[in-house]
Amino acid sequence: MRKILLLFPALLALAAAGADAAPREPQTMTVTPGKGSVTITNGKARFTFRADFRLFRTEKDPQMELRTLPDCRYFAPSWVADNLPPGKAIAEIRKSRTMGGDGIDDSANGSVQGRTFDLFAAAPFVDLRPEETLRSGDTIRFRYPESAWGRLECRIVPVEGSAPCMEFRFTPSQPGYYSVGYLGAPACDLARVDALWQPMVWQRRIFPAQPYMTLAYTCPIPATLVQVGGATAGVAADTSEMPFEPLPTRDNNRFGVALHNPAGEVQPMLFAPVLGHVGSRMESGGEFAFRMRLWVGPGPLNIAFQSMARNLYDFHDYRSNAISTLNNTIDNIIDYTLSPYSNFIDSLKGCSYSTDVPGSTKNVSSLNPLSVALVADDEEIYRRRAYPIVEYMLSRKNTLFCLDTTQKVQSPSRELAGPCAPVSELAELYRLSAGRSPVLRYLAEEKYYKRKPAAQRTPGVGGSWYDALEMYRATGDAAYLDHAKKQADIYIEKYIRTQPEKFQNAFFWNRYAPFYVNLLELYEETGERRYLDAAHEGAREYAMFVWMVPTIPQDSVTVNRGGLAPWYWYLKSRGIPQQRCPEERVPAWRLSEIGLVPESSTTCIGHRAVFMAHHAPYMLRIAGLTGDRFLHDIARSAIVGRYANFPGYHMNMARTTAYEKPDFPLHPHDSMSVTSFHYNHPFPLLSVLYDYLVTDASVRSQGAIAFPGDYIEGYGYLQAKFYGNRPGRFYDREGAWLWMPRRLLRTSDVELNYLSARCGDELLIAFTNQSRRTVTSQVELNRELLPMLAGREIRAEVWTDNRRSGETTLTDGRTEVTVSPEGITALMLRGVRIEPRFQERLTEHDARGWAHDYGELDFGRARAMVLNLGRDLKSCYIYLQDDDSRFRHVSMTYSIDGNPPQALNDTSYPYEFTVALPSDARQIVVALSGITTDGRLVRSQPFKLSKN
Repeated sequence: MRKILLLFPALLALAAAGADAAPREPQTMTVTPGKGSVTITNGKARFTFRADFRLFRTEKDPQMELRTLPDCRYFAPSWVADNLPPGKAIAEIRKSRTMGGDGIDDSANGSVQGRTFDLFAAAPFVDLRPEETLRSGDTIRFRYPESAWGRLECRIVPVEGSAPCMEFRFTPSQPGYYSVGYLGAPACDLARVDALWQPMVWQRRIFPAQPYMTLAYTCPIPATLVQVGGATAGVAADTSEMPFEPLPTRDNNRFGVALHNPAGEVQPMLFAPVLGHVGSRMESGGEFAFRMRLWVGPGPLNIAFQSMARNLYDFHDYRSNAISTLNNTIDNIIDYTLSPYSNFIDSLKGCSYSTDVPGSTKNVSSLNPLSVALVADDEEIYRRRAYPIVEYMLSRKNTLFCLDTTQKVQSPSRELAGPCAPVSELAELYRLSAGRSPVLRYLAEEKYYKRKPAAQRTPGVGGSWYDALEMYRATGDAAYLDHAKKQADIYIEKYIRTQPEKFQNAFFWNRYAPFYVNLLELYEETGERRYLDAAHEGAREYAMFVWMVPTIPQDSVTVNRGGLAPWYWYLKSRGIPQQRCPEERVPAWRLSEIGLVPESSTTCIGHRAVFMAHHAPYMLRIAGLTGDRFLHDIARSAIVGRYANFPGYHMNMARTTAYEKPDFPLHPHDSMSVTSFHYNHPFPLLSVLYDYLVTDASVRSQGAIAFPGDYIEGYGYLQAKFYGNRPGRFYDREGAWLWMPRRLLRTSDVELNYLSARCGDELLIAFTNQSRRTVTSQVELNRELLPMLAGREIRAEVWTDNRRSGETTLTDGRTEVTVSPEGITALMLRGVRIEPRFQERLTEHDARGWAHDYGELDFGRARAMVLNLGRDLKSCYIYLQDDDSRFRHVSMTYSIDGNPPQALNDTSYPYEFTVALPSDARQIVVALSGITTDGRLVRSQPFKLSKN
């Protein structure tokens, strides 16, 4: 109860704020002209911007191309330039065969001969400084001396409630390749800087090692920022310079930003057009015009980011369901995971990973399908997906498994030298077993303590602080929690209260930002406010990787012209034919990437926005705890109304509605060319969507609907919550269990999502309105799942916006509900006792487990274990580490409780065996034999696993 009391005020404030609580955040900026400059004041912040420009020109095409940076897994524009001075040329970078796969653009690793990253060394230039400042009304104009290369004009116009607009026009007097750089923003030594930001990798106090440029299409907002003395200044492109159509890509990029000036100072800068790129080739007498905004604001960088997103680019809570309820989407994805199109390879117990590594399999975590099986009350998911993946995660050396020894991309392994499951997953599996599977605790401890002998272990001290937290949750040993808190406090001091100045070894953006997910987990466990504050700060940092541009127009957009969907270049290069999709005209907002992130530092060249929005439920929770409307709006923007089935991985080439279609993934792998499919992603995405539904209901109910969730680590953007193994609360009903079988109900209005639970003789349903209008919808419950409703009248208690508001009647499973804009209405159906089909098999356990549930054999270096996951979900799993270089095939005989022996054969590697154990079994005796590659028969001694 203590945590709910902590939550309530912020939840109440956020709920009370309502759908229109995300204002444009008007900024009152005063502009005062000076000699060749303006001084801009906003509250306590005051900065001077000069009207200084640098004009670059070259007659030869400088062949702008991206190249990989030497000190970070990122890329930047480079140019071919003559007579490069010492230190300006790009050094050759050693390339690895292990790099490659979806989204890796090999052109960024091309030749560096004669190339430079230093934009100031890329071409000859002249500096243009105003010789006169003129004022006409509110407009401030600057006059420049005539240049041999052309004429520059510049003016600054105040914008009411926003940052002033600086517009320049350049008219060349001779043909050539040009770029105009604005170099008049405030500049200062790095020692004076509190924080800085140049998308995507230079943030906190990590300063570019040389004058690198970031192309606009990779900027979450097209700006660079510097925080000095508690205030922030920056230069940003006007929204008109980043049109919604076409989708921003490298090929249509019009400008770039930078932060490292020629003197080595920190200075926000903007360059348009990019030398040697779109629009850079100019003819005599032509005209190039560009608009930018000069930003000044009090407070830190992440507040400036929010204010600019709201004020300059109109970011707001803009989505609604429109195409599908989230529940229908979940049901469709579950259907997909069980279909042949999901490409689960039963013989290898893994998801095909052929998009990146042909012939391989890859799993994320067994916890995702286990949780789906629980919440959906579905044994088929457990039997066909969850349990096989449990065995995979316990046996494989790496999550990426490939039998082909010649395959080197992403360093797969063919070894059975597990577990590849992380500490957190092993700990959670042990927790799910209610302590009845000691082998899972043993494996977790072995990994956590890095296989130190028990006598050399300091209790609780071993792995990371976030692993220590999960070990505490699984075992209850306070030494783990003490270590988690102590190390988390050190982490907060080092990475949140201070501003790091060096890169961490990172690939995904959540490794560039503080670990806000784990910090929130620690807060949820301890209730200690400093962990919530740190999680909040970390989430705000991560938000700066989220797309806030281009601004979404109010009109509609035509997509899939000619009936063809976008043709993703990576799949095109593999010979996959272009996919068809009906041409249609749809509201622009449905197509927007705003709220999502690009994939990673090396693949954001082509993976503009990934659908794996793990940040959404976590940001929504933090918003509920703190009242942070910005995080709330990002969370909704990432999830709501984006797809009706598994959407694949990312947006990449052009805007399309292909991902929205309910049948989008229901095609063979080699016929889908819109986006890449990573078949290990659907179950993690399901976990994210369940988490979003639970969190959305919790926030809207001000914490009165609350279901406990455990942590699923995964990797990358595959972090989520595990639900279904413990009961929660549904308003005044305690001991409620989430119960959401596929197609439990239908609504006549697509804007209503629902969360459902069983509690005693009641079925509890909360409807959440995803739109900004009042929704009145017909509701029809599935009488095949709920046969007691057929032909009967059932009374239901009604709660409207968290107040008991009366009763209603369901007739033959049908009724009507009304939900306020972005509100919540709940029904509590009496006399509806649910008999779960599967849930209780995973949540109920014997009084005690097997004392001897693990063994290691010399024969084939085999490992045997009893997995005790529920009352009648016990199995003996055995795998050999020796492979087909030792054995042609392997056999096993076993006897359970002295019954006649049974035999199993495995004629191909990997060699592994599974035996279902009766719920009352007390022992299993096993013997292994095999034919070696030289034809010899070899046998093991019998060995026993037993309850006593």
